Amino acid sequence: MSRLVCHRGHSRMWKCWRRNCKLLCRRLSLIGGADLKITVWRLLQAVMTNALACHYNWAGRGGVKRAISGLALSSHL
Repeated sequence: MSRLVCHRGHSRMWKCWRRNCKLLCRRLSLIGGADLKITVWRLLQAVMTNALACHYNWAGRGGVKRAISGLALSSHL
């Protein structure tokens, strides 16, 4: 499988971002589960560390945590 990488040149940034999104979608499509809850749990485990996940919840309520629903990642879940 291809690696998720990005080139440092600004002219290639958009092309790189699109390539990485396609690769991410391909990788995430291989992850499954018995039901929706387990599938989403596994997808989030694949893209976030525990330390990062501690700073997020779906809605971002509570004043301390940020919303996962507002990230570009949420459209891939």
